[in-house]
Amino acid sequence: MLLILLLLFIIWLAAVPAYAWTQIARVDAAPSGQRPADQPGKTFLLVGSDSRAGLSRAEQTRLGTGSTGGQRTDSIMLIYLPPGGKSALISVPRDSYVDIPGHGKNKINAAYAFGGPELMVQTIERNTKLRVDGYMEIGFGGFVNVIDALGGIRMCLPDAIKDRDSHLDLPKGCQTLSG
Repeated sequence: MLLILLLLFIIWLAAVPAYAWTQIARVDAAPSGQRPADQPGKTFLLVGSDSRAGLSRAEQTRLGTGSTGGQRTDSIMLIYLPPGGKSALISVPRDSYVDIPGHGKNKINAAYAFGGPELMVQTIERNTKLRVDGYMEIGFGGFVNVIDALGGIRMCLPDAIKDRDSHLDLPKGCQTLSG
């Protein structure tokens, strides 16, 4: 009986991630044209967008997502996984003023609004001279779900926050916030 339970547990450990992997939406973010040369290790572009995709109107209202249309990136990070040694996580400030291919100079987060993941990758590559090997994105609803799956995030606020648009009314001090 113990052997059967152990075998079922091992199957579960393999099956759950395999199933989750099949449920991930995939996009081809590799830009066309000339790209930087391959480098040792792997570089991934991680993007947090304000996309409301998958959220109903009621969820958008409850979460205070606002009424601004379109898509922008709120967070842009590069993670480098070297063949050996420690990984590096580099934050790219969303208001960095850069050259966006085909669109002139603008804030880097405008690349996503102008051309989605492909133009964002192309812009990062052109301005950093790093080849991006993979692209990962999380939208507003995904971020909320991750925070809730973690049981919330403990925040210690130095001042109270009251914002009508985002439906925030938080007292000063430490508290656990949901997504």
